[in-house]
Amino acid sequence: MATLAPTLPSVLVPAGNTFGASPDWLSTVRRDGLATAQQLPMPKLGDELWRYSETRSLSLEGYTQAAEPSDSTAAALLARSQFIQDAAGFAVFVDGHCILKPSLSPALAAKGVIFETLEDAIKHHPALLQKFLLRHKAELGSERFLS
Repeated sequence: MATLAPTLPSVLVPAGNTFGASPDWLSTVRRDGLATAQQLPMPKLGDELWRYSETRSLSLEGYTQAAEPSDSTAAALLARSQFIQDAAGFAVFVDGHCILKPSLSPALAAKGVIFETLEDAIKHHPALLQKFLLRHKAELGSERFLS
């Protein structure tokens, strides 16, 4: 018997179930995903893909979004992120905040490769994003986390 899904932390549920300035199609995807996540159970040790994970202590309680890093923290992390030479693409995120916008090699850009944050892709390539975003079945062992 599946364990009922614990309530998602309020930080994950936008006030009034609105998603800011998102296009209508993306707000619908997010709202549907939130509804699905609230109904699905947490993974269990008996789930094949989670069999080596201790899931009893897995909890979303107390989860909060991290604050944007300070300028000094961002600078220190950027300085430590320069070890890759000749990267095809490069971006730096700290706790979910982009501190260095994605850059792409000229060779890949010339071939039409697009490498952007999700936030920028929503603005610059909404039709492409709508066509491909979340179109594959979850194979993580828990659809709840993909939702």
